[in-house]
Amino acid sequence: MTTVKPAISTRVKAAVAKVLADQYGPDAVFDPIVVVPRDDGDGEVYLHVYMVYDETTVKTDSRRRIRFLLLLDEELGEDMSPAVLTKSFIPKSEWPAFSQNPYVLPC
Repeated sequence: MTTVKPAISTRVKAAVAKVLADQYGPDAVFDPIVVVPRDDGDGEVYLHVYMVYDETTVKTDSRRRIRFLLLLDEELGEDMSPAVLTKSFIPKSEWPAFSQNPYVLPC
């Protein structure tokens, strides 16, 4: 099983939460934000971030989704690039079933 240091997971979650609040406003709820380490098969570890949103109050759009990684890059700084991150926006209504998948394990 691929793991990541808790401090890195905490840092990524905080940066993701800040970028989402900046993009969608402070009242938008993204909960939970789950960071999962993945191995690309060549021994390289990257992080996948699941952002669960309430689809009745948050309207995602492609412009924000595309800009998200650029803003996250700025928030995380030079020592951690979003090039090692992938992301999924998951509607809250789909999360209970989706989170049961053994591939979706928070770190």
